[in-house]
Amino acid sequence: IMRTQGSRLEILSESLLSLAGQTSEDFEVLLMVHALNDEAVAGVTRLVGPFSPAFSRRVRIISVSGGDRSRPLNEGLRAALGRYVAFLDDDDVVTADWVETFLDGAAERPGAIIRTVTADQEVRKTDSVVGYEPLSGAKVDEGRIEFSMVRHLEINRTPICAFAAPVDALRAYSIEFDEDLAVLEDWHFF
Repeated sequence: IMRTQGSRLEILSESLLSLAGQTSEDFEVLLMVHALNDEAVAGVTRLVGPFSPAFSRRVRIISVSGGDRSRPLNEGLRAALGRYVAFLDDDDVVTADWVETFLDGAAERPGAIIRTVTADQEVRKTDSVVGYEPLSGAKVDEGRIEFSMVRHLEINRTPICAFAAPVDALRAYSIEFDEDLAVLEDWHFF
């Protein structure tokens, strides 16, 4: 499930490109366009169109209205067809084995939450087409490697793009994102 407002198409394009380059094709993208106008949905649709059919046919664009940051995530949970669900924001870029890592984890521990490690990259806003330039390479926060609930409560060590959850369990226990939270919805959900 990827949420976007459709206002940063250049960055969204990079994120989609990282999904198109996955080592496994065993996934679907629910592209949740949370916007106030139809032009945003049209722009996202035009962006997905040129990708190869092998990828673009696995992208479902879903328009979402109302609510705050959690609304598109909850709408995506309701629309999800797979066994597991993972989340991305439109400015996240993943490595080519992101999906494969979750698939391997799910095969090893069926029904468990699968967690992976993320890296950060320093960037600076620019007036370029993309709107930013990198200032560093990708850096892994060593505190994110081993999971500790105590450390997780201190600071979010598991960003939204770092885990996949079993859909059946989420539905069985009515787990969804808290739409009353303006921020930290991913931390609360995890």
